[in-house]
Amino acid sequence: MTVKKIENNDSGNNVHLRIVEGASKLFLTKGIKCVRMDDIAHELGVSKRTIYEHFEDKDQLLRSCLTHLHRYTSDKILDHLRTNSRNTLDVLLTMYEVYFAIMNRVNKQFFIDLQKLPEIKQKNDRRERLNLHKFRHLMHKGIEEGLFREDINLDVLAYILHHDLKLITLEQQFKNQSAEELGKAFILFYLRGIATPKGQQIIEQFIDKLNKKENKQ
Repeated sequence: MTVKKIENNDSGNNVHLRIVEGASKLFLTKGIKCVRMDDIAHELGVSKRTIYEHFEDKDQLLRSCLTHLHRYTSDKILDHLRTNSRNTLDVLLTMYEVYFAIMNRVNKQFFIDLQKLPEIKQKNDRRERLNLHKFRHLMHKGIEEGLFREDINLDVLAYILHHDLKLITLEQQFKNQSAEELGKAFILFYLRGIATPKGQQIIEQFIDKLNKKENKQ
């Protein structure tokens, strides 16, 4: 996400959005705790007074940023699905591809700081539970499509996936691994392990596409 400097003739809605985008950029790249309102004002080229005209404090601004980031991620996934989705496995692979691509640009300190904010963590936990419910629904559909094994325990699988994704996100031991490598390992270890031969063929094609994309960079 690119951030433009705020011009004097911007409408109130534009200023509000640009503050959110600028603050989001700083929170993601530097973490939450170390970013001050002064830093955000400097990034946007405005006074702190302008920011406080739109947001009561840093907490309110952070909540707006998280809502904006969630919407941004959802929109990116939907854009990919419109062109790439043919079956349930395509949906899951697209979701993880977008997720790890975004994670590649995020400082792990951002997620560590989030864990220390009880109200925001509680809201994120609710959102994660909803995502797990959607994941189980997709897995059921994938089983019906013959892409996943029928003998998997979806409750256990969803629990493991949820906690291991959080582990990858938070653990400093993975800080030198790119999000693409982590995502590839995640897909090969989990999704390929529960896929049928038909599903494994789709996964292999997806991994091959990722490898070719990386070789071009």
